[in-house]
Amino acid sequence: MTEIIKTDANKILEKEIQSRGLKKKFVAQEMGYKPIKLSYVLSGRDKFNGDVALRAAKALNVPVEIFLIES
Repeated sequence: MTEIIKTDANKILEKEIQSRGLKKKFVAQEMGYKPIKLSYVLSGRDKFNGDVALRAAKALNVPVEIFLIES
């Protein structure tokens, strides 16, 4: 299966959160996650998959493409 998510997508998400001065707890809630789930995604403990990308893009109002590998 071809990977479509950038290997550093979790770091991109963390940078977006920090650059906006948002609390991770707030972002987690906007994504429909508990804060521990977002923490696991950001640390790499949980996989950053398509669902995470879509939820993060919606929560931060950014294009989902920032998390995707360009083809």
